[in-house]
Amino acid sequence: MKSRCSLMYMFGCALAVFAMTVSTGCTPAAPGGGGGDSGGDNGGDNGGNDGGDNGGNNGGGDNGGGDNGGGGDNGGGDNGADPSEFNFVFTSLFPDSLGDIVVGEEIIAVGTGAENGVQYVNASAGETNPSNVSNANFDTFEEAGFAVTGKWIVVRNFNGNITVFDTETETGTIIDEAELKKPSGISVPGLQEFWAEDGFVVTVAETQQTFKMINLNETPAVVSTFADPGVEPVQFRENEITLLALDAANGQMVAQITNFFVVYDIDNPGAQPQVFDMSDDGGISNAFAFRLDGGHALYQTFEKAGNGAEIYRLADLSDGSSVQLERNPGNNEEFDFDGGTFGYFVLEQDSDLGVNGTARAVIGEVGQNGPEFTVVPPSPNPLGDDPAEGNRGYGCSVAVTPNGEWAFIAGCGVTLANGEYFQFSRNGSDFELVPDELDEDFFEFGLKATEVDASNEFVGFLSASGLAYSAVPQ
Repeated sequence: MKSRCSLMYMFGCALAVFAMTVSTGCTPAAPGGGGGDSGGDNGGDNGGNDGGDNGGNNGGGDNGGGDNGGGGDNGGGDNGADPSEFNFVFTSLFPDSLGDIVVGEEIIAVGTGAENGVQYVNASAGETNPSNVSNANFDTFEEAGFAVTGKWIVVRNFNGNITVFDTETETGTIIDEAELKKPSGISVPGLQEFWAEDGFVVTVAETQQTFKMINLNETPAVVSTFADPGVEPVQFRENEITLLALDAANGQMVAQITNFFVVYDIDNPGAQPQVFDMSDDGGISNAFAFRLDGGHALYQTFEKAGNGAEIYRLADLSDGSSVQLERNPGNNEEFDFDGGTFGYFVLEQDSDLGVNGTARAVIGEVGQNGPEFTVVPPSPNPLGDDPAEGNRGYGCSVAVTPNGEWAFIAGCGVTLANGEYFQFSRNGSDFELVPDELDEDFFEFGLKATEVDASNEFVGFLSASGLAYSAVPQ
C-alpha cells in the first residue's frame, strides 16, 4: 500500500540520485527507508536535542499531553478492539536490509534479496511459504520501491524494465520499453518507485518530469503519459527526486517537484495539471514522501524548526492553501494519511523521545473544521518496569488503513529492539499492545515489531521470526 521513503541523505548525493544509482559516499537508509540507519538512528541521536530545545516553546502545557491528549475522551472501550481479535501468521520471510514490506488487499510482498529479489505470500489464503516474483527472462528485481495492488506486484529489474506479476496465474508480463522504461541502476534505498491503488500504477519514467500510468484493469494493460508539468525546479534543488502520490478513488495523481504540487486528473492524464507553489508556506521536503488523500496532501516542509526538527502541514489541493498542524515539531520519521486519518511522530518535548529512536505518535482526522487530533498518548512517557506501559503510543513506523479506521505503529529497521512493539488504535481509541505468543519474557509486555504496513484487509510487519501478518478485525 505504501512504502517508506527516507531521502535525507540524498542531498549530498543529488547527481547519483538523479541517475538512480547509489554513490559510495552516501549512507543509505534502512529497510524500507525511514527505518533504522537514516530514520531510527537519527531519531535517537538527534531526537533528544530536538525535543529538549523546542520543549519550552511547544511542549508541556499548550501542546503537550494534557490539553490535547487523546487518552480519556477517545480512548479505550467503545471504539477500540480486543487484542485477541488479531490472529497472527508467522512466516520465515525476512526483508533484506534495504528491502520493503508492502501489504495489499490479498498479497504481501517482501524485498528479501533472495531468489529473484522479491517474494510474496497470499495472506487471504493464510500462506506461510513464500512464492517468487518472476518473468520469462529470469530477471532479478529491485527489492525496494515495488508496489502491490489487487493480485498484481509491479517491479523493475536493474536495467529499468518493468514487470507486472500476476499472482493468480504466476506469470510476469514485461512492459514494452517503448511504452515505459525507468532509468537503469540500483534502486535508491527507501525510495518508492511505484504508487499503486485500485489497479492503477503511476511512476516517474525517463526523466524527473516524465510521469506515466499503467491501468491494469484493462486487458492488455494500458500505459498513459501525463502532460508535461512545465515546472522550473527551485534553484539548487534541480537534481532532487520527484515523488508522486495516487488517490484513485478521488481521481488524482499528484507530483511533488521541489516546492511545487502538480495535480493531475487520472481520467484525463494528457490535460494540463494544476500547479501550486508552496514556497511561501515553507516549501516541501522530499525527505519522506508526502501523503495524498481526499484532495489533501500531508507533508513536511523544506524549512525546518529552529532546532532542525520537521514541520508538518496539510495542503488543500483544490486551491493550494495549507495550514500548519497543531502538533509540531515532528520527528524525522515516516508518516501516513488515508481515509481522512493521519498519523506521525512528534518531538515537542524531551519526553516525546522514547527508546531506540522511537517517538510519541499522534493520530488525527481531517473533518469539516479542518485537522483535529484524536489520539495523543500521555506525556511525559512513564518509562518504568513495565515495557508495555513505558512504550505505549511510541514508535517510528506508522500505517493507516485506507478506510481510516485503524492506525498501527511499530519500530523501524530490521533489528528488533526494546521499545519496538506492534500497537493499534481503532477509531480514535488509545493505543493497545498485543501479547507476544512467541516470547514468554515479553508475553505480557507486547509483540515486538518493526516496519508496519496495512491495507483494509491485512496488517503486516517484521517480527522476530520474520514477516508476520493478521487479518484486520472487521
